[in-house]
Amino acid sequence: MEYLMKFIKFSGTILCFCLLFIHSDCTLIDYVDEACYGNGHVDTLQPTCPAGEVIYPKDIYTYCKRIETNCPHISYDGIRNETYCCRYVNETEDCGMRYYGVDQGLEHYRKFTGESIGSLQVAWNDTDRVCNQSIFFPKTHYMRMTYNCIKSSQIVSMCNSSASGDQLFLWNDGYPNSDGGCGLTSGCQCTIQSTGGSGIHIDALDIRFAINESTGLCSQRLYVIDGSDESDIACDDVNLFERRTLYTSLTDTIQLRYDNTYDGSNGNFWILLQATDSSQTLTITCSEVLLTNTEYNCGENFTIISPETEPTTTDTVTTNSEPDSTSMPTTTPSSSTSKSTHHVTEVLTSSLNSDATFPTDATDVTDPTDVTDSTDPTDPTDVTNPTDAFVTKVTSSSSNTSTSSSPGVSEASTEG
Repeated sequence: MEYLMKFIKFSGTILCFCLLFIHSDCTLIDYVDEACYGNGHVDTLQPTCPAGEVIYPKDIYTYCKRIETNCPHISYDGIRNETYCCRYVNETEDCGMRYYGVDQGLEHYRKFTGESIGSLQVAWNDTDRVCNQSIFFPKTHYMRMTYNCIKSSQIVSMCNSSASGDQLFLWNDGYPNSDGGCGLTSGCQCTIQSTGGSGIHIDALDIRFAINESTGLCSQRLYVIDGSDESDIACDDVNLFERRTLYTSLTDTIQLRYDNTYDGSNGNFWILLQATDSSQTLTITCSEVLLTNTEYNCGENFTIISPETEPTTTDTVTTNSEPDSTSMPTTTPSSSTSKSTHHVTEVLTSSLNSDATFPTDATDVTDPTDVTDSTDPTDPTDVTNPTDAFVTKVTSSSSNTSTSSSPGVSEASTEG
């Protein structure tokens, strides 16, 4: 059975390559990898990209099946119906949630991001606050990962590189590791220009900026100069690997400056750049820091740029997780502006991209093979809910065009 599953994954990879061949370079193809929880030797997620490409972990979900299927919902090392019990079918047959890791550690995302290949044991969540317990198992028993493969030739490091293309990616020096520290990286800057007068989209792939533990202030950001306007991508834009549009430029040329005052090795960013007119291309040129031009040095504070219009309402989403409850304030903005706003949503059931590439057709689910239950799992499972970084902003925009309020993050009312 183990060899069969490896063959299925290999076949799916070949199929994905064929799809990549017929798509344009601007299209990110969704690859899918799935595995059951149970046997730590073979039950692992194993995303793989072709040579010269690296993984972006777009989504990782944990799922369970309906009780009547008799799929093993706890640690199990025996014979099971792999093609059904370890594979997503639809929202009727499967119930699940996005997985954020133990104590929101994002370990599965961090393990795979920026690598060409990876392997990590499947984890699980409790389902009592997400799935109907009279229909679905109390614990998830398989994971589904959707990921993209990014060409290394399209990726630029912040402090000293350049590239051209219809789709470019920018990350911190040393990614997927943290950068070399504020003394080496603060002040690095890039100029991005589009052809044909097109605007420029900035999408977040991975924003994990560092906060000063002593002051609670944001210590890293990307400062954006867009004509006479200014904005930033900062700690309030931390995205938990959920891709989203952060900024759309008003001009065809923008400058990004990395302000890093964190005195240590911490923080990561990976963003996607593309023209608003998909027929146009971009050129990016990045330069290393010139100490005489460094805007902020180690240990200094900067002011995060605020929207001109503050949020008008504040709600509180309360989620229960063992052993404590956590209240997360959320805001509803009163206006829409150039810096994108994302509302907080609660994930109760998951719906996946129907265009995702999958190795084989789903097995007929009307008569799944019965399998035997076994012992309880021993892996840690406490998964807390995502929260926004609490950062106070004050207005410092230099033009009449404002930026929008801090984007929220999706919340899964789960525990792992």
